[in-house]
Amino acid sequence: MSHFALLRGAAGEPRDPSELAALCRDYHLTPRAAGQSHFFGDFGAFRIKWERHGELDDDTVYRAAADATRPFAEPAPEALPKGWVDSLPGQTIAAVHVGVLAGGDAWRDPVAAAAQFGADEFVGARLADETAGRSD
Repeated sequence: MSHFALLRGAAGEPRDPSELAALCRDYHLTPRAAGQSHFFGDFGAFRIKWERHGELDDDTVYRAAADATRPFAEPAPEALPKGWVDSLPGQTIAAVHVGVLAGGDAWRDPVAAAAQFGADEFVGARLADETAGRSD
């Protein structure tokens, strides 16, 4: 997933999410209702969550089917129409890509994990004593 926090206008005036409404029209989805402060839409190849906060708006893009050996080779925004992220108005004050992957031996060695991510550093966590998501 990828998350963008955007500040726009004087004194933190929130942006008009018209680019999201246009995206919904292009994919034949119902856009957010007037005055609604959140939206979640499933566009098939990706999903978007938009939220309006007092000082900022944020967009989170979700995408499945990442390559577990190269989780950031094609970040979530790659599934969006070309140029859509660049069309978002406002000042980006935070942005992050997050990969959620199944555990395994490769993730037990931080140096090996960092190499798989193409990085010099690695930050990770084991959730629920490594039983998160298990059904047994």
